[in-house]
Amino acid sequence: MNSLKWSSNSFLFVEIFKWEAKVNRSQEEFDNISKAIKKELERFELQRVKDFKAAFISYLEAQMKAQDKVSVIFICREVIYGNGP
Repeated sequence: MNSLKWSSNSFLFVEIFKWEAKVNRSQEEFDNISKAIKKELERFELQRVKDFKAAFISYLEAQMKAQDKVSVIFICREVIYGNGP
């Protein structure tokens, strides 16, 4: 009877050990995935800011060129027609 009790206890100990190892591996995988996701989100955020900055600069440059054209037209109009109607 004693050997049966010891055998049962050792079986339970082995099962508990296996499940604790699985839990630990799963926790490590979860932590690694979490770190990878955080790193990717940081990279994405930085890229998003860079892309927005580039688009905004391009927009401002286009607006400046358009304003230059308007200024040239206005100056030509002033030269041709004078200061008033």
